[in-house]
Formats: sequence, structure tokens, C-alpha cells
Amino acid sequence: MSKYTLPGILATCFFLILACSAQDGGGELTYIESETNGSLKLKKVDTITLDAGDHLFGKFREGLRVDSSGEILSFADDGNQRIYLFDRQGKLINYIGGFGSGPEEFRKISGYFVDQGRLIVVDESQFLAKVFNIDGTLIRSFPLFDNQSIYISSRDIHVEGDILYIQILEADKAQDEKNSKLVARYRLSTGEFLDLVGKYDPFVNESNHYLSMHNFDVDNQNRMLVTSLVLNPRVQVFDLETLELAQNIEFIPQQWNERKKAVEPGMPRQEIMERTTGTSYSTGVFTSESNIYMHFQTLTDAWMKSSDYLSKKNYVAVYNNTGDINYGTAELNGSLGDVHNGQLYVIENFNPDNFTIGIYETDIE
Repeated sequence: MSKYTLPGILATCFFLILACSAQDGGGELTYIESETNGSLKLKKVDTITLDAGDHLFGKFREGLRVDSSGEILSFADDGNQRIYLFDRQGKLINYIGGFGSGPEEFRKISGYFVDQGRLIVVDESQFLAKVFNIDGTLIRSFPLFDNQSIYISSRDIHVEGDILYIQILEADKAQDEKNSKLVARYRLSTGEFLDLVGKYDPFVNESNHYLSMHNFDVDNQNRMLVTSLVLNPRVQVFDLETLELAQNIEFIPQQWNERKKAVEPGMPRQEIMERTTGTSYSTGVFTSESNIYMHFQTLTDAWMKSSDYLSKKNYVAVYNNTGDINYGTAELNGSLGDVHNGQLYVIENFNPDNFTIGIYETDIE
């Protein structure tokens, strides 16, 4: 039995992701090209400012999670290995975890998800999934990949009902990633491994970079799994009933800046900065009842020097959930954390003393 995680360099040198040159794979890649229809604008409808009371939190990850009710917002604090839960008004409900190997602790939070009064956390260092009540009570934990040779390849996880989705890479496909399955499914109530679904974007083998992370979302209403490779803005759609690829969507926004030069492990930091400044990467794909949203960022010199999240340029591209209509691309005033019921949750200030989330609706003309 073998278990794997991707190297720790993913956490400490994440900007290496951004330095792959992108070239079309010719006839090997077949995509439908979206037809442009309409002008996309964003309308701000609400603002949430977090209030942790007497509790302190560190620097949260760029993303956030909104549960299906829209009433709980959750954030990961990698420094303290905790998940913080806030209500819709920004008031702290609870925080769960802490660094360690105990039943209610985490050594390295990979992905997390909040839904139906539960917090689900994948600890990639211990190869465990842990399920908590919102009050912090541990309901159960179970081991991952006991009988599979698999990497945990991303921070993305998703939960639909009793099914946990975890992004993976099959170890025996590490040199031929396009033939690897993409997501592992487990039954939360029993810890039973179910199957592997989806497949790596074939574009990954055209990228001269050793990282191959994807973003993904599960649209249970439309029964589809939507994925995008971090290194390009193309999108794959898989049918959750047949587990077959339903659609490849070709949508390269005008604002997307391709990488021209490769980055290799061990390159000097200055050279990495020079090769990645001004380039774009996809950082999230989200679904609603009728649309797909692809969030991407372009690195700036200010980001390279300061690591300030908000010094990057943020955009969202929106198209319908069949991919044949492109509604356009809009610039964001911050980092897109999540999409819930068609509303975009954009983190506009990461300062713990004034942590602010703007909520936007799309206005398509």
C-alpha cells in the first residue's frame, strides 16, 4: 500500500505554478469555442466585515467557502492550522483545529468544506479526512488511499450530500498526467472509497512545467463536474451520471497573459520572478444553476515583492453551463473566494482588523 503527497514546495513556492509556457496541442485537443454574447458587468449588493470579537486570526488563505444555506462563511488559517467559521453578518461562530496530531488537530490542511452543519477537512500530512459538527465536535475520521497509490494534488475538495470529492493524481501516471483520473470519491458516513472520476486536461502534457494542479467544482443540480487546469483558462465538463467527458470549452479571455518561458526546479528566485511577472493563472472555477465562472489572476511586480494578495489583478470570466455562450470578462476589486446562488464573494481587504468581503451579482446586457 502506498500513499503520496506532492512536495512541500507547493506551499512555499506556489508562484512556480505560474511559469509554464502554453502551446496548443494541435489535433490532440478538441474544444468548443464560446460565442461572445452580451457585456458582463458586476453590481455590488452587500458587504460583510468579519468581527472575530476577542479572538485573533492570522493571514487567511485567499479563498473562502460559503455553505449551501448561504449563512456560514469559512476560512483556512494555515499558520495556526485552523478553520474559522463566521455567520452571514460577519460574527465569529467558532474556530476548529490547531496544529498537532490529535483527533481534533491538523498537521497540514489540504482542503476543507462546510455544509449541512458539518465541517469536513482533509489533512494531507496524516492522510485523514475528519468530519466535525459546527460546534467543533469530531463526528468521525477515516484514512485516505489505504489501497491506492495516489497523490493529493490540490487544496480543492467538494462535498455533495454523503460524497466527498478530493483532487488527486494517480502515482503511476505521474510522468503521463493526461491519462490520470482527476478526482477521488469517498462516502463520508462510512469512509468507503468509491471510485475515481474525471481526467486531467490533456493540455497538461503540452506544458513544460512539472506542476499540474486543477481547480474543480461539482454542480449536483446539473450533475456535472467542472474543472480547469491552473496553467490555462480552458474548462472541462464531466457528466456525473456517465462519468464521461461531456464538453471541452475553449475560452481564452483577452485579459489572459500567456507564459512565454518555462520555470524549472532550482531556478534562482530572481529568474522565477522575471519569468512569471505579468503572467496569468486560473485560481478557481465555480458553478451556479445556469453559469460557469472562471476566476483568474495576473501577477504583478508588486505581488512578487510584497506577497500582498490584493496587489495581483483579478478577473472573472462568465459563460453559460454548456459553454457555448461567453458573457464576457470583468475585473474584480479583490480575490474571488466563492460563488453562491449566482452571487460572487470577493475578498476586498485581508487586514484582520478590517477583513471585508464584497458580494456582487452579474449584470449581463
